[in-house]
Amino acid sequence: MSSPPDKGGTGDNEVRRRKTRSQSKTENNDGQSQLDSEESNANGTNQEVVDQTTESPPATSEAIEQQTQQQQWQPQPYYQEVLVVPPNRIIFAIPKWVVYIGTAVIGILFVALGGFVGDKIYKTYFLPGQMLPNMTFSAVGDEGWEFFKKYDRDGDLKLSLDEYETLYHTLIASGINVTTDLQYKADYTVGKDEQTITMQAFFQPLLLETMNTNLSDPSEQIDSLKGLQEWKTLNKEARDFGVTQFKGFLPPNNSFIEEPGKVYQIWNINSTSLPDIPSHRSSNKWLPPRVEDELVVIHQLLSMFHPRPFLRSRFPPQGGVASVRAYNKEYLDISFRLHAEFQLSEPPYNPMWFTPAQFTGNLIISRDYKKIIYFHMYVPTDKKLNVDMEWINDIETAAAMQVDIGFLPQMEMNMVSTTTDLDKTLKAIKWTNEIPEFDVKRKIEIKMYPFKEVPYFNFTNSFERAQKEDKLVHSILLWGALDDQTLLKESYISNWALVADLQELEKDPHQPVYSKTASHFLQNYKFPVMMYLALKNGTIVHRVNANDFMHSPEGEYSVSMMDSFWQLFSGDEGLIPTRKVTTQRPELFREKRMEKEKKSHRNIQMKRNIYNF
Repeated sequence: MSSPPDKGGTGDNEVRRRKTRSQSKTENNDGQSQLDSEESNANGTNQEVVDQTTESPPATSEAIEQQTQQQQWQPQPYYQEVLVVPPNRIIFAIPKWVVYIGTAVIGILFVALGGFVGDKIYKTYFLPGQMLPNMTFSAVGDEGWEFFKKYDRDGDLKLSLDEYETLYHTLIASGINVTTDLQYKADYTVGKDEQTITMQAFFQPLLLETMNTNLSDPSEQIDSLKGLQEWKTLNKEARDFGVTQFKGFLPPNNSFIEEPGKVYQIWNINSTSLPDIPSHRSSNKWLPPRVEDELVVIHQLLSMFHPRPFLRSRFPPQGGVASVRAYNKEYLDISFRLHAEFQLSEPPYNPMWFTPAQFTGNLIISRDYKKIIYFHMYVPTDKKLNVDMEWINDIETAAAMQVDIGFLPQMEMNMVSTTTDLDKTLKAIKWTNEIPEFDVKRKIEIKMYPFKEVPYFNFTNSFERAQKEDKLVHSILLWGALDDQTLLKESYISNWALVADLQELEKDPHQPVYSKTASHFLQNYKFPVMMYLALKNGTIVHRVNANDFMHSPEGEYSVSMMDSFWQLFSGDEGLIPTRKVTTQRPELFREKRMEKEKKSHRNIQMKRNIYNF
């Protein structure tokens, strides 16, 4: 009787055990049959010998029958393989053709996936047409990109000498003189009865020792700063203008006259009549674009300081604003503020940008716009630092610009008065309605910087005020200068200070309390800007670095190797639309690029605000 199958085993093991038992039984039966046959033969032989010697008793029928059975041939037993499946096992039988087809399909899918990933990597990192940086593309726009492709015949994003030759002859045929600087010539002639105004400029070069950059260090890229070092004098000391050229400073309608302090735009970058250009402009250029006719006078005024002023500055705040400070029946007193920058380098040196904090001033003009009796424009010098500088050391890494800040002693312009005693003339004017100069400048400042609705005090006054009003202190410590507000207004006393100011205060023996507080703030400072929340006694309870704050606008974010790999399958052009990865021609995604840049511009504007004050 065969033993039952092992419940804990598998069907395959059971089959092997049964085969082994069958083979053993067959071998035993064969051996037993052979032994029986030999024994029978031996018995027969012996029996004959015995019969020959002695007579044996007659054989019985039972003995004869037994002997006959032993001598009969016994057939081999037939065993059939039986698969015994334990009750706790299930076996699926898969045909071989299904296995072959499935393997082939999986192989094809893996090959297709590998090709897709390889195509993504090639287009993203190796195909020349895909390596155009987003910011470069946005700076030249669709038309600029199409123009470049027309002459970049091999598509390597570089113009060889042969390719440039074609472009050069095209420019020459268009009547463009590529050997001279671009000059702005206003189509304007001063009339016989029109007042001619002479402007006189004054300039003292930047104090190089106020920069953090060590110009004597051989490791510094001095070539990029060559234009700064050589800018020692004015481009033009004096220049004549017609009074009607200043119409751009005038209010657009009478409502701005009757309400002193109401701010209006002199020009706005975003509403320019020229072709659409993104707010963030390329830093890789030397010559400014043309400006509208009404702005030519501003360009000519600024070009008295340097031949390459840019009215369309690369970063906010941009443009110019003005407000009527006072008026009477005869004159208007207009306060204004302009933002512009200068390009100090020329080819072949890398671009070097010089951005004064602001140009502010006043204009007194007759209400019939036929006479100007006063004009004054200048860069404020009441702060220790008033100029931002940026330059490119390596054109291949133009996005990573070098930044510094310094002090400009004088950049000023006055109208040459035709009267012998201008001060007496101005004091004799009786205004019908006016507001203080401080108030109108405050309104203009808020127009350029909406966040400045919050009043900012100096460092020491803020703690004195916090003691009186029993409020926390919101403090900003920055390298440059700063110029949703309800919470800050109601619950905090805000201040901003320069590092240089606190370093002086730290050494002041006459203010030991604030000296200790200044030291405490400096110990917790990290370049370029720190924001603090402090108690009224000066103890810092919270602080954050502006760079860290801007780099994670939607929360903490870290980049890992898995993040980089995942971007191949995600993004606006990936398999799963979550984050942007550019794998197509740049012109197909201009709108998406612009939307992304708008978000980054808010961060850029916040960073730039620390330099404009």
